[in-house]
Amino acid sequence: MALTRLSGPNAITGIIPVANGGTGASSFSAGKILQIVEGTSSTQHEATGSADQDIGLSVAITPSSSSSKVLVTVSFVYSIFQSGEYGSTAQFQLLRGSTAIITRSGSSNQDYNVEASALSSNNYVTMATQLNLQMLDSPSTTSSTTYKVQSTGISSTRVRSMLNNVRGSIVAYEVGA
Repeated sequence: MALTRLSGPNAITGIIPVANGGTGASSFSAGKILQIVEGTSSTQHEATGSADQDIGLSVAITPSSSSSKVLVTVSFVYSIFQSGEYGSTAQFQLLRGSTAIITRSGSSNQDYNVEASALSSNNYVTMATQLNLQMLDSPSTTSSTTYKVQSTGISSTRVRSMLNNVRGSIVAYEVGA
């Protein structure tokens, strides 16, 4: 570290260190993580029927540049259950605001449709597992942007998200362009 005292008691020149391991950079190259925001929930949510329902996982991020991308990751435990039917189907989607960016049903290759089947209609169908999804989004804005997850139980399938109140998370990473 080179410092030179000039004509005043507080005037210095040279390289000034940055605290806490910072770089002192005022701009960043493409691909750097600029900020991370997390949303969590430990409240079990149950969806039944064909209407899309918010499951309680959401996160808001305000990109610093309209050219930034946002990597969104989601992770939670869920179960599906149906009694007296041959199969159970749960569908999930990821939304930016009110726009589905991972759809729940067949309209793109970003599809999260989960299905479990029993051998006869006299049985019940149940399954519990972890859902992990991720999406690299280009929101093209510097306004606050909210991402959230919705679920749907097809027919009389019950979909329980954050099963048994196990913490789920949604994380948004701003990636410099």
